[in-house]
Amino acid sequence: MILMKKLFLLFLVIPFFLVGFTNTNTFITEVPDDFRLTAISGSVSPDYPVYKIELAADGEGVYSVMPPEGRQNGKFKAVNRFKLDEIQLLLVYRAVMENNFFGLEKEYRDSSILDGSFARLTVSVGGKSHTVRTQNIAVKGFDKIMLMINAVTPENNKMLYNEILL
Repeated sequence: MILMKKLFLLFLVIPFFLVGFTNTNTFITEVPDDFRLTAISGSVSPDYPVYKIELAADGEGVYSVMPPEGRQNGKFKAVNRFKLDEIQLLLVYRAVMENNFFGLEKEYRDSSILDGSFARLTVSVGGKSHTVRTQNIAVKGFDKIMLMINAVTPENNKMLYNEILL
């Protein structure tokens, strides 16, 4: 069953996400030892939870939730720990690099919408760290990375925000 999941990722998911990738002339085959990623998403309204995924270069991941009543103090509660295999982690790292994450602006926002949802992604690798935040606006490269994170993480451990759910 595990082999079937890996084959599914390799033959169905990879081609889907490779379409439109830019800014890479080399085929990425390994994840650097210092790769770290933190993704956070949720509603702008304090009446709904906020979700967080943290990934390390060894594939260790933590999925946390900040319930509405916890948003005032900003405390997340870890609800699941998981481990991505090498292929899954490589898919996330490739999505980051091939979608030019470090070239994205720090913030994208549709200021005509007062409520809605947001997503924030912080990636550290190679001595660099970059954070991008989106609110109520689709950002193609950013959203592709978040979709890849959702594709490889456990079923009930997803980043949720309007622009990738609609």
